Amino acid sequence: MGLMDDLKLEHWGPPNKCPVHKLAHTMTDEDRADLLKAVNDGIVPATVIERVLGKRGLVLKHQSIQRHRRKECGCE
Repeated sequence: MGLMDDLKLEHWGPPNKCPVHKLAHTMTDEDRADLLKAVNDGIVPATVIERVLGKRGLVLKHQSIQRHRRKECGCE
């Protein structure tokens, strides 16, 4: 592991600790694809995604979505 890997691990934590990634892997294939498309396309506001998921009993904060979009999450 290089210096950048160590820095990322210290700053963002272990890989795949992103709330978007963790939630997506609990969903059906169809819902996972829809969520990742909405998050990655950036067309749907993060607050709308949070609200719709909340109505389904799922928790994903808009701040987590925004961090994922900026590639500041644990996915990288």
